[in-house]
Amino acid sequence: MLFSDYVRLIRDNYSTNVLEENKLRKEREFAAAPLSRGISKEKLDKLLTTKVEARRDSPPQPGTFPLIVLGHGIGYESPINHIILCEYLASHGYVVATAPLLGTNLPLVNLDLIDLETQVRDMEFVISRARAFQNASRERLGLVGFDLGGMASLILQMRNTDVEAVIALDSGIMFEHNTRLLRQSPFYDPQKLRVPLMAVTGTTAEIEATGVHEDLSLFETAKYATTFLIRIGGMRHSDFTSLAMIEELIPGFSGPTRDHPGRHYETLCSYSLNFLDAYLKNDQKSFAFLKRRAGEIAPKEPTASVEIRSGRPSPPSEGQFIQTLLENGFNQAARMYQEVKAEHPGIMLFRESVMNRLGYRFLYQLGNSSEAIQIFELNVEAFPASPNVYDSLAEAYLVSGDKEAAIANYKKSLELNPANANAVERLKELRAR
Repeated sequence: MLFSDYVRLIRDNYSTNVLEENKLRKEREFAAAPLSRGISKEKLDKLLTTKVEARRDSPPQPGTFPLIVLGHGIGYESPINHIILCEYLASHGYVVATAPLLGTNLPLVNLDLIDLETQVRDMEFVISRARAFQNASRERLGLVGFDLGGMASLILQMRNTDVEAVIALDSGIMFEHNTRLLRQSPFYDPQKLRVPLMAVTGTTAEIEATGVHEDLSLFETAKYATTFLIRIGGMRHSDFTSLAMIEELIPGFSGPTRDHPGRHYETLCSYSLNFLDAYLKNDQKSFAFLKRRAGEIAPKEPTASVEIRSGRPSPPSEGQFIQTLLENGFNQAARMYQEVKAEHPGIMLFRESVMNRLGYRFLYQLGNSSEAIQIFELNVEAFPASPNVYDSLAEAYLVSGDKEAAIANYKKSLELNPANANAVERLKELRAR
């Protein structure tokens, strides 16, 4: 394949026309900006005819390989922006997949909660489709996101326990104006980040010089995740994409450069591969690479610093708890609850509403009132100030035929919420019997 094959993949925001003349028009539009900055047509033609590493319709290698799903950034939606990293990872034994970055209601993407959620859902769609590939592993999944894509990758992991590692490239997960948006998502919870995270960005001084303020609260509060903060000096925002390597071929392609962006981008690729090899392939050499400071690996490497924070062992997730209860019975789930309560004070293993629905499932759908009572009693222990948990427990006792226990729990619910009309009515009925 040629570089122009990727250029021709650039989606027209206003048309689904994929005819040859439309592909050629995309090439002309792609060339317009650099030509306007004085880059010669000869240099652009050389770029467009440059051979890339990918081979169209190549048969897959035997076996299965970890799946990597890529999220794009605003203003960097084109498929050319990450071709080098994606080909590099694919050449080292990964299936790499992505989808165009588009807005929710408009082709253009906005930095808002709706379009953030849209990219998360698009990445989830890519995961489901890519897992149908015969050579894509269903057990090993990593996410790589640039800019907005890093924010989407983080949210996706926080609500998808299948993800095993996340890379964020110069992403809004650590910049104040973007972390305000992240915290608006109902899925954002640093304690739900329970897989290794590697963030690659510039030096603090260079970031602050642009007027952007850092916010490292995620790294400080994600106590169950091992995090790597890699800072590479001399990089612009665009240098965290394949544009950095294009600059080596055509200086000034993306505007005035700093230092040698291609060399810095190679460092980014190296750290990304080692991070994924370590956590998706359990490669011990890659673990060792990550734990050494950059200067000890290669003195000329342009990495300013490598900061590692080790995560604590994480408690089971709500999903794991519910699965344990359903598959192994209440007693084993109750032991899990008590262990989490002792080892992780302040962590709530389940939500009140989830346990309440589960209790009613056992009570009415499965006809198991004794198991339902145990579930509701555990909910009472976890949420003793909630009038609703006592109301539900009372109903389970009533179905089981224990009138006195039902009355006691309806009374407790009414103490906590005198406006509980259901408890008032039930108590009248029970006392009249």
